[in-house]
Amino acid sequence: MDCASSRIFSRSSGETRSKRASFSSNSRSRTFSNCRRSEVRVGTIASDPYQAAAYRGVITDATGVQAVPVRAWPWADVKATEFAFPNDPNALQQATAVLTPEQVASLNVEGASNGITGGIWVRDEAKKLYSLVIRPLLPDEAK
Repeated sequence: MDCASSRIFSRSSGETRSKRASFSSNSRSRTFSNCRRSEVRVGTIASDPYQAAAYRGVITDATGVQAVPVRAWPWADVKATEFAFPNDPNALQQATAVLTPEQVASLNVEGASNGITGGIWVRDEAKKLYSLVIRPLLPDEAK
């Protein structure tokens, strides 16, 4: 069935109603879809993957966690003590710091440029264990 025929069958006259009923719904859906594709130009907008200028690193105290793969603290230029905890004692006590793309890449985690949602455990020089999460900062976010 071509696009012109599908338009005839889509009307609600008595004869076309019975002919329309003889086609399966899948057949009509495919035909409609094919007609739409031929009538509307479909395309995509060219874009590049987002390249974050900076990342938010978040550490959470993981004291007592066992049986996880632990890495040494990954950065010589950023210490765990430089991550800032919220001032509000009632807020979730996760410390944050702004990291560079190079610092994130140094973790050697595949796909880290898109962020790391968990599963990275680091131990600082004081032997304290942390869970590490990384996410890209958006262009309008304050560092």
